[in-house]
Amino acid sequence: MMNSSPKGRRLRRLVILALALHGTVSLADTLTDRVAAAFNQEDPKLQATVKSDDEIHLTAPIGSLSVFLDHVRAECTKRPADCDSIVKRFTQSTVASAHATDAMRFNADNVYPVIRAENTLRAMQGTLGDKTKSTFVSRPYVSGAILLYAIDTPTAVRFVSESDLEHAGLTLDALDKLAVSHAQSLPHISIQPLDGAPGLWTALAKDGYGTSRLFDPAFWDAAEARAGGAVAVALPTRDWLLFARLDDPAAISKLRVLASRVVAGETYAVTSSLVRRDGKSWVEVLP
Repeated sequence: MMNSSPKGRRLRRLVILALALHGTVSLADTLTDRVAAAFNQEDPKLQATVKSDDEIHLTAPIGSLSVFLDHVRAECTKRPADCDSIVKRFTQSTVASAHATDAMRFNADNVYPVIRAENTLRAMQGTLGDKTKSTFVSRPYVSGAILLYAIDTPTAVRFVSESDLEHAGLTLDALDKLAVSHAQSLPHISIQPLDGAPGLWTALAKDGYGTSRLFDPAFWDAAEARAGGAVAVALPTRDWLLFARLDDPAAISKLRVLASRVVAGETYAVTSSLVRRDGKSWVEVLP
């Protein structure tokens, strides 16, 4: 019989908690192993291997791919009696897609957050028709601009769609976390004062991922260090970042005028709005 003293009761609670935690971890590992085994049964050539809990690595004809179990785990938790069929549908769908080059150029290791003009997104969606699965996933950013997720491939850049999320087993939140972490690995861009415009600074990229730097805390740290205080940033093009100190009204006014002029003359403009850092997020600087 277990000790009935206060110390014995505390020990019993700790043992029960430890067993519960152990059971939870085992379930997580079991599901990941279970899905990997399903992949290897469905198509051994994909060489499915467990990379970590909720992530499985596949070797597809178009290269290495990672699939994630966010959706599968959520569905199996919600409907445990149907977990076998949930796993089967997920593996069959993913295996089929892995052999369709156009559908599976998605690589979770090469996804970056980018800001684009809202009207550009509408134009791109118009070319896709009404196919829901082809809809690009996006989030609001600031006035006139939205956040998209770019897939950097050897031949072109395209944007993550609802179909990509389904095939990779990713939620939008998980995708966002991955993409933001990749932004921090992009090469740093030089920050320079803008000639002939005291109080304004520039940071010009040449890789199409200029706006991705806005998701890197190190960029904001560097910009604020150069300017000597908190800054507002304009993102008039995909690669041009312009900024001025928030506490300098004259410089902020010049920044707005300059951003508007660039947007007016730029074929692939983003927005003339300004943003500032707000903790770990970003907010629009209103006039």
